[in-house]
Amino acid sequence: MAAASWSRSTSLLKNPAVVQALFGRHLPPLLLVCDRLANAVGGHIGLRHLMALLQDR
Repeated sequence: MAAASWSRSTSLLKNPAVVQALFGRHLPPLLLVCDRLANAVGGHIGLRHLMALLQDR
């Protein structure tokens, strides 16, 4: 039951009208935010260093 409730909640937050009503402004889509984050990390850390951080030690 909790999983179904969580799923409905996250679906609501994907709706631009709901986000506007809750926060009073339009927010960029999550996919765009994730792309921007990936570009920022890639630009500041570099792919080689990032991959080294992700490897098991």
